[in-house]
Amino acid sequence: MGEFQADQVMASKGYVKLNHDGKLIDAMHPPKGKGIDGIWSHPGPPPRYVVSETKFSTTGNYKLGKGQMTDAWIKKNIPDNLSSEARAGIEKAMNKGTHQKKYDTDFGDGTGIFW
Repeated sequence: MGEFQADQVMASKGYVKLNHDGKLIDAMHPPKGKGIDGIWSHPGPPPRYVVSETKFSTTGNYKLGKGQMTDAWIKKNIPDNLSSEARAGIEKAMNKGTHQKKYDTDFGDGTGIFW
């Protein structure tokens, strides 16, 4: 449920999902699995690119995988099917340090912390 809620929040703020063929997570289907949960773009002012990760936790504490969400991990895990334009944009933003990383927490009861 967490990735669904995180996707809804990002879309409501005008961000466009670039990975998963641009499809938002559906509340009736499980998340897409390993890798980057969300790569987002926004036509407005910086941050133009956001990489998001959602974790489940009943306490508000969660643990990322080894190296997860580091720039090296993100570059390694950018999906192959991301358009060349989107790939170039996120890599340029990462090289300039103008991208943003966001972490969401799903408490499992329909609530959570979503940026």
